Amino acid sequence: MDSSTPLLAEETNLQPVRCATRSWMLLQRRWILASVCLLLITAGLIFVVVLVSLSMSQHAPLQALPLVVPFYNATSGGHTSSARGWNSFGLQANPAIWPSIGGWNLTDFHLARQCERIVVPENSTADYYCSIDSGWSMNGGDEYGRFVPDPQVFTSFPPVLKGLADHLHQRGLKVGMYVLPGALADDEDRFIEVRCFCHGIVADDLLLIVIVQGTDIRLGDVLDYDEVYYHLRRPFKWDVNTAAVQAWHDSVIKHLASL
Repeated sequence: MDSSTPLLAEETNLQPVRCATRSWMLLQRRWILASVCLLLITAGLIFVVVLVSLSMSQHAPLQALPLVVPFYNATSGGHTSSARGWNSFGLQANPAIWPSIGGWNLTDFHLARQCERIVVPENSTADYYCSIDSGWSMNGGDEYGRFVPDPQVFTSFPPVLKGLADHLHQRGLKVGMYVLPGALADDEDRFIEVRCFCHGIVADDLLLIVIVQGTDIRLGDVLDYDEVYYHLRRPFKWDVNTAAVQAWHDSVIKHLASL
């Protein structure tokens, strides 16, 4: 086709479309380029700010924050720091170790082996504990509903429990006994023992002191049957008879200390 040949109508209409497409593609390229430039500038500013902050932190003196102590006082036993020592729960709760896996079991022999590794500093005034977690007692209490050590746990250091305690005391350690809250549910028909319920009787000008070992308070009458029953034990209803519940706890401590 020479230059003198007239263009068809369809060819004449394509020229504006091609021009518009090229303009839109050019605009897109410019917008992408502008976005990339803006991102690079932002990243550069962030990098500069970080460098300045690091430089200032290296030369500026550190400001010590005030230490807030919410509570600091001596306990009833005169302690002003946390307890030191070891508790058997870590081994008992590990299914890869207990029960009877990995060569460790809840016995006085294995408890002693663990606690003998506790080093008590020379001339230390702090208390170091070997604490025995749940599982050391039988599923039934004594005649007053108090916890009784399981003879199958304490076999290597006679007598039961006391032998282990004496062994650890010789190494400067104290023994802790974990007791789940509440009394054994099967002991609900037993009566609470009191530490010393005494009264005097005058006979022939002599004052006789009568010590009554038990009370007329049934253990089940101060147990809370509305709470969740957990592993053979029920919690107490302190508001029913506070003195009786406290007497039971005092009796448990007295019993363990007398073993």
